[in-house]
Amino acid sequence: MSYTTASLIQVELRASTAFSNSTNPSLATITTWIEEIGSYIDGLASKVYAVTTYTDVFHYGGENFLFLKNTPLVSVTKVEYNSSAEGVAPVWTTLTEYTNYTADLDKGIVILNFTAFNPKSGYNRFRVTYSSGYATIPKNVQMLATKLVASRVLTSLINQNVNERNDGGSISVGDISIVEPASYGVASYKELKADIKDLENTLSGGFKVYRYG
Repeated sequence: MSYTTASLIQVELRASTAFSNSTNPSLATITTWIEEIGSYIDGLASKVYAVTTYTDVFHYGGENFLFLKNTPLVSVTKVEYNSSAEGVAPVWTTLTEYTNYTADLDKGIVILNFTAFNPKSGYNRFRVTYSSGYATIPKNVQMLATKLVASRVLTSLINQNVNERNDGGSISVGDISIVEPASYGVASYKELKADIKDLENTLSGGFKVYRYG
């Protein structure tokens, strides 16, 4: 799942037409940048926002809660129990939901039902496969991805204009026409950069808050 779209970036840039194979940057390049920015945001926030499948293995000491590592939960696909003795290759048995366990998606835990079976303590006793992430990307993540890619597009076009000694007017490459920062406004360009910094601080646990409006 991508954190933004070419259409949202077009709106952010106030571009007159959509990205395509004939524009510079091309739609393929924009798609690549979106993927790269998504990976950057995941690293910045130390979490993956797109729905992703994980498998957690648990050592067991008698507790009846298994706390999953990644939240929010979308679904628990499978809970398995290893009945082998320690030091022996594990033999995984799939447990039955509502009989052997119950999944609490809101809290991100699997609750074991001891009335149905009596698990042994030891290493690698339980294995849980589940999906975690957001079915809809949070707005602040979408805004950051959109603004980061937009900033990259602007930087690319500005550098090309400088290399081609094309000053003034607007940036027009292929079908893309974007006002030059001189026309776009120094204040608007600075605001884009400031918005990016505020959103980055918010996702990384900083103290700045994105300025809406």
